[in-house]
Amino acid sequence: MPSRLFTDDEEYEIGEEYLSGTSARALARKYGTGHRVICEGLARQGIEQRSPSERNRLYQVNHNAFDKIDCEEKAYWYGFLFADGCVSRNKTLSIELSPRDRNHLYKLKEFLMCESPIKNSESSMGYPTIRFNTTSRRLAARLMELGITKGRRNSDIWTYECPERLWNHWMRGYFDGDGTSGKRPSLGFMGRYDLLQIIRRVLYVEADRNPHLKIMKHTTSRIYYLIYSGRYNARAVAEYLYRDATIWLERKRERIDVWPDRKERMRNSVTGRYE
Repeated sequence: MPSRLFTDDEEYEIGEEYLSGTSARALARKYGTGHRVICEGLARQGIEQRSPSERNRLYQVNHNAFDKIDCEEKAYWYGFLFADGCVSRNKTLSIELSPRDRNHLYKLKEFLMCESPIKNSESSMGYPTIRFNTTSRRLAARLMELGITKGRRNSDIWTYECPERLWNHWMRGYFDGDGTSGKRPSLGFMGRYDLLQIIRRVLYVEADRNPHLKIMKHTTSRIYYLIYSGRYNARAVAEYLYRDATIWLERKRERIDVWPDRKERMRNSVTGRYE
C-alpha cells in the first residue's frame, strides 16, 4: 500500500476546502498532487464527492453557510430566508424581492459567497421583481432541516437551532422579510398563527410587551398579523430587535429611526396638543 501524502490535519483542511466548493481537481493542482490522491483523502474522511451536475455548476456557493447558527449574520439571514426564501425540489434556493431591495440581496449573496447573478423578474401579479437562485444539494437540505419548507409548519424550530442570545437577530431577519414598520410608531409581523404566538411570547419576556396582544387574521387570506402600535410598544420592540445589530433592511430601519423617543412628547394631529 502506498504511503499517505498528507497528515490527518492536512487532509482535514483539504476536506474543508472541498466542502466549501473547491473542486477535487483544483485541490490537486493547489497541493501539487494527483486527482486520485485527493479523492482518496476525501473518502477516508467519509466525504461524499459531488455529483456530475454539482461538479459542473457554473456558480459557486458556500454549501455549509448554515451548518451551525452561531453568530448574528447566520441568525439574521436564517430569519430572513424563513420569511422570504424558497427551496425547490431540485435543491435550488430562490428568493424574490422588490427591486428597491437590490442592495440587500447583494448582502445575502456576499454572505453565501455566491456568484449567481441577480436577475430581473416579474411577480405572479405582474409587478417587477428581482430574483436570486442558487443550487446546492447540501445547502438546500440544511435549509429544509431549519424549517424552510412549504407551509413553514415547524414554526418553533428556530428557537432550538438559534442560541437564545441570537433570537433578536433571527426575529429582525424575519421582520425584514415579513414585517411592517410605519412612519408613526408601529411595528408588526405577519405569518402563521403559531409562529406569531412564539414571537409574542419572546417579546413579552425580552421587551416586557403584552403577552395577550391580539393576533389578527387577514380578511381574505390565511395570513395573521401581530402589530405593536404606539411609541412605547413599537419602540420597545424595535430596541430589542436592533440590539447589538449590524445587519438590517435599510428602508425599514429608516422609518424606525425617525420615531420619537419613548420619553419625547408627541403632538396629536387632530387636537394639536402634545401628549
